[in-house]
Amino acid sequence: MKMMMLAALLLVCGSVALAEKREGAKYTDAAEKTAKQLRDRIRAAANPLTNHPWAGEYYCGDGLGVNVSLLLAPGAGYVFEWHGCLGLYDRNYGHVTETNGRIRLSFAFKNERKGFQGIAEEFVLFRGENGAI
Repeated sequence: MKMMMLAALLLVCGSVALAEKREGAKYTDAAEKTAKQLRDRIRAAANPLTNHPWAGEYYCGDGLGVNVSLLLAPGAGYVFEWHGCLGLYDRNYGHVTETNGRIRLSFAFKNERKGFQGIAEEFVLFRGENGAI
């Protein structure tokens, strides 16, 4: 009985803590609308770039509690989202630039890399053994 009460308390506390983090501008309906428009624009820009070294959609996760996606294309920008079992944990979008083999992201919202939030500001491109990036 004590274990069930403790588990319920932890679940409630975790939900409350997460809900507090969701009060920022990145969680609003307006931000969702902007993110959807950007996703559509990025997909349209990346589709004809089949041989582009980095444009496209990237995903990392387990399909359950951790689902991180990044869509990006030159000239169209990027959208980063982190979804989990309690909904949207983090979102950001903005411009993407490539300079000297590095991809750099600008941020519309504060980018805090802690817990279930944030993304690297910069990525380094490298070629594998087969020549693919």
